[in-house]
Amino acid sequence: GSPHCTATVRMNACVISDDDDENMEHSNKHRTASASNAHPSTSATANATTKQRQQQQLQSMTRLPARTSRSSSCSPKKQRMLPSASASSASLTSTSVSSATTTPAAPRSANAMLSLQNLATAELEEFRQSSDQERSFPVACQRLVARLPGNANCMDCGRPHPQWATVSFGALICLDCAGHHRSFGVSTSTVRSITMDHWKLHEILSLLEGGNQQLSVFFQRHHLHPQTTSFQSQHITKQNVIQIRYKTKAGQFYRHQLLYHIQNSVSFPYVGRQQPQRKRMLSSSTSNIV
Repeated sequence: GSPHCTATVRMNACVISDDDDENMEHSNKHRTASASNAHPSTSATANATTKQRQQQQLQSMTRLPARTSRSSSCSPKKQRMLPSASASSASLTSTSVSSATTTPAAPRSANAMLSLQNLATAELEEFRQSSDQERSFPVACQRLVARLPGNANCMDCGRPHPQWATVSFGALICLDCAGHHRSFGVSTSTVRSITMDHWKLHEILSLLEGGNQQLSVFFQRHHLHPQTTSFQSQHITKQNVIQIRYKTKAGQFYRHQLLYHIQNSVSFPYVGRQQPQRKRMLSSSTSNIV
């Protein structure tokens, strides 16, 4: 009950209270440590989830600039490619249009500006003014003769691509039929090879002014064709009409008229097939010439 005892009790109480605080703190630390040691998976899971969230946030933050950079980097390429594609398509269309428009127009070279007819005319004019009596069949003239109606097949047997000719009748024939024409004699049919023999100027003109279809129509009109149903002579049949028709009066008339036409045009530049004059020449023949 003395004042000294009271102070001593109070000091002891204070000391006890401080010790209790330290013991409480020590117990709390022990509990947290024991809790962490007791549940390591829970803390690890929480840390993993936290790290994943952080990584996702970082990825989301890094993806956005990448997308924008891709779009920004790709869009100029696309923009650059689109004009190039349009330009290329425009150039193609312009090229096709220009080629379509310039094809019929005059080409660059002088020879290409001339048609096949004009090339043949130039070849014949150069041949006519030269001192050569004979020469190989000119290339342009050969192509022009091959394009004449009916000249794709032999005049007598119909075989394709004939390479021989009867100059007297201005027609193309095959090798076998050329042998038959040689047997007729030069007075009836003169035979030349298109590729191997040398030609005179009037012989080339004979092929240019003649033609298989023209001669075939003439023979049909005078009943000297294998498809003719009735012949005007008893000596002519379907079996021998091809060999006999060149020796008939009609055949000789055609040969003389063609030669006359060539002699009148050989001294002048060749200007193409003179169809009106040739029609008048052939129409003057009568149907009773056999």
